[in-house]
Amino acid sequence: MDSITHIAIGALIGDALMGKTLGKRALILGAAFQSIPDIDFICSFFLSPTENLLAHRGLTHSFMFGVFITLILAWFIKRWQRSPDLDIKKWMWFIGIEVFVHLLLDSLNAYGVGWFEPFSNKRFSFHVIFVADPLYSIWLGIACLGMLLVYKNYEKRKRFVFLGLVVSSLYLCVCLVNKAIINKRIESTFSSKGIEWKRYFATPTAFNNMLWYCVVEMDSSFYIGYSSIWDASPEISFSQFDQQRYLIENTSDDKEIENLIQFSNGYFTVERLEGEALLFNDLRFGRIAGWQNQPSGFSFHYYLKNPDKNLLVIQRGRYAEWNVTTMKSLAIRMMGN
Repeated sequence: MDSITHIAIGALIGDALMGKTLGKRALILGAAFQSIPDIDFICSFFLSPTENLLAHRGLTHSFMFGVFITLILAWFIKRWQRSPDLDIKKWMWFIGIEVFVHLLLDSLNAYGVGWFEPFSNKRFSFHVIFVADPLYSIWLGIACLGMLLVYKNYEKRKRFVFLGLVVSSLYLCVCLVNKAIINKRIESTFSSKGIEWKRYFATPTAFNNMLWYCVVEMDSSFYIGYSSIWDASPEISFSQFDQQRYLIENTSDDKEIENLIQFSNGYFTVERLEGEALLFNDLRFGRIAGWQNQPSGFSFHYYLKNPDKNLLVIQRGRYAEWNVTTMKSLAIRMMGN
């Protein structure tokens, strides 16, 4: 989830849990505690691009880190504040809820989180909501604004907190229903043709939860398509992409490639560019405006053996080629075909 959303939901949870005791400090502390796992951004200053991909949402998003930071901060704050109204258990409850809500929310996006680091490098990503979905975040923002406007009135403040947390949570429930619909369409599309698949996933396209990007893995290729929950036909049209793993077979001991394969959870293709250059595509982040049914690259593309081209590797393709026409085409495709 994006940082602003984490700050907003952290402030609301802070006021709900500790607003009566701490006053406005509950908002500030809630936003701060909710943001703690994202301190992994510091790693970007010291690690290579592929190492940083694994470090982000890795150890600092693990259950072990969540428990550790909760205990340490609760002990430190209690010793520093020495307030008779707040014992260490209340601080642990407050900090723990904020941190673990962060870990849960980030697992709902495509990037994935390392819940069991450092004991397992498995990433958990449930592909329920796009990393920045306005229809999720707007209720949290409205609630925060309203809460600040009526802050001296505790009863009115509670209503805004309730509104923000409940309505945004209901929206997540809608997202889960939408995902179930799309998953069923993927399975029925291939089952009706008697085609067996290895595994698949569906993840929302940018800024919405109506149009979904679908990837199905076969033995040596992937089928990629788009489906809106408003499509007239439940059958999804797919395009085939060969994985071309053989292009990197002789580089199995290359740490850069090893990191990329681990990060992609095996959902990748490799392309040969001009000469001997290779391009690694992580399929989980979609194609650049791929819903327009025209040839386009993948949002996440990594130039192997050319690290200077890989700055901002996640962000550079996510919104590439976006303009008024692109936004209009997305809105039209969201409404179904």
